[in-house]
Amino acid sequence: MRFPSEFIDRLRNYLPISEVVGKRVPIKRHGREFHALCPFHKEKSPSFTVNDEKNFFHCFGCGAHGDSIGFIKDFEGVTYPEAVERLAIEAGLPVPQMTREAEEFERKRHTLEDVMALAAHWFGEQLETPGGAEARDYLRDRGLTAETIAHFGLGYAPGGREVLKHALMKQDISEDMLKEGGLIAVTDQGGTYDRFRGRLIFPIRSLQGKVVAFGGRLLPSAQASNAAKYLNSPETPLFKKGEILFAYDIAKRNIRESGTIMVAEGYMDVIALHQAGFTTAVAPLGTAVTESQLKLLWRAAPEPVMCLDGDAAGQRAMQRAAELALPLLKPGFSLKFATLPPGEDPDSLIKRSGSAAMQQVLAQANILSHVLWNQSLSHFGSVTAEDRASLEQHMMQTAEKIADPIVKQHMRSFFREQIFALNRQKKGARRVTVEAAPGPLPAANDDGSHLKRLEEQLISLIMLCPNLIYQADIEEYLGNMDFTQPILDKLRATALEVSADTESMDSASLCAAFGYRGYGEKVEALLHSKTATLPQASRAKILDNPVAALSAWRQTQSAYTMKKHELEMQEAERVLERDSSQANLDRFLALQKQVTELRRTRYAVTLDEQNF
Repeated sequence: MRFPSEFIDRLRNYLPISEVVGKRVPIKRHGREFHALCPFHKEKSPSFTVNDEKNFFHCFGCGAHGDSIGFIKDFEGVTYPEAVERLAIEAGLPVPQMTREAEEFERKRHTLEDVMALAAHWFGEQLETPGGAEARDYLRDRGLTAETIAHFGLGYAPGGREVLKHALMKQDISEDMLKEGGLIAVTDQGGTYDRFRGRLIFPIRSLQGKVVAFGGRLLPSAQASNAAKYLNSPETPLFKKGEILFAYDIAKRNIRESGTIMVAEGYMDVIALHQAGFTTAVAPLGTAVTESQLKLLWRAAPEPVMCLDGDAAGQRAMQRAAELALPLLKPGFSLKFATLPPGEDPDSLIKRSGSAAMQQVLAQANILSHVLWNQSLSHFGSVTAEDRASLEQHMMQTAEKIADPIVKQHMRSFFREQIFALNRQKKGARRVTVEAAPGPLPAANDDGSHLKRLEEQLISLIMLCPNLIYQADIEEYLGNMDFTQPILDKLRATALEVSADTESMDSASLCAAFGYRGYGEKVEALLHSKTATLPQASRAKILDNPVAALSAWRQTQSAYTMKKHELEMQEAERVLERDSSQANLDRFLALQKQVTELRRTRYAVTLDEQNF
């Protein structure tokens, strides 16, 4: 069975080959590649590499080599058509059948590539004619060199109604092919006209470097007309606007060498950036970044930098890109946002202040989590308790949009840190250091009841010595906790809320606040519970000695942290037994390492004496 080449190209580019291989073989990132034990021959040390940028796998031991389709074919022992169909199912793409009509379309597609190449060459020739003088003057005024113009293949479309049409038909190109390529348009009356007239022309190339479409910019003399300033080719058999990035074919080698990629808003921004030395710049084609373009960016680099204008439109573009990225985030992949000064774009900034100013903007790029927080903080504010409640609710809802559980967990923790940082009391008093040995560790194979007892001990300590909260790290720790018992979570949140409005409090005041909110019965039960008995210090000693209270907290926190990590490690091991993917293996190994390190840890803690 044959498939349209356009579909095969799209399929190969749709899923990173590391994702395809990683679902079947444990792989581990090494720089820009992934390494694994070769699945096609026995070996003790990894010689099998996977490269997303080049879209192939290769084994230096047995010589196995190919793309994602070839990998599925060899690994699963299926035919080429079966491998295509299986990969298409993973990508969620319908499989087209190679009918007679499809075969005719395939022949037409290859002819169409020749037509677009002829058109690009013709546009380039027109730029050098007397009629292209205004376009050349415009490019000169924008500071572009002859080398840059040639590098990007810029051209000029004369203003006549059917100049391009007649020129290409003289080269035996049919009118139907010109329509198919979007080079001429049809009026309501059935007449035709050149789509691009009186415009500077930007060739748009596929990932493989073939011209598939054009962008056209009105020249200054025509800008008083009602015509759009920028005009792109319509979608054609060659051109899917949402799947291509302008200049990606030119930038990809530099992207591969540097491991970075930046996204500007328009053609001229990208060209100006390349000329100034920022040769990893690309751009979407007149619209916001699409999901397909974002996946292409992540194939190129783990943290693409969105370089946006500093105006309201740039802020809206930042918001759209952040919203698009959230459900697609995975460990190791994110976005950065570099915001230009108000009224500037990359071209104007470089002309006015030089490449160093542009480099400074990029160096100050904000990671996605910070952008989401800052945007929400400016919208909701933090002056009143109501502001902060709305802000917290919004941030938790934002984190819920993330599909990957690991990224979601850490994003929620980050947002909570920021929320509670708004309430932290900054103290400048003298601090002393206390050493506390970790508390006794519970058995690793219990059912979680020990974890619940440790939670009760932590809350009991706060009830007996509320000023522990004024230790910044303890407040932060409480702010990031997720107790397994909902009632304890409510007590935790209440204690933080009360502490935010006072500089100091005693046990009686905090317990009264608990009782006022309807938690008195639980508080009494905890204070008189045998299972919540506090380790290594009597209650009287804790009440009389804040250093002892802090020591008891550290010991209990140590045991709690250890137990929580052990339970998470056990769960990760069970998941790994069901699905031995690289992501699951990495999570298990990371938790195993954390548990090992915690066993060796002794805590150096600080105490703010002024609070007691």
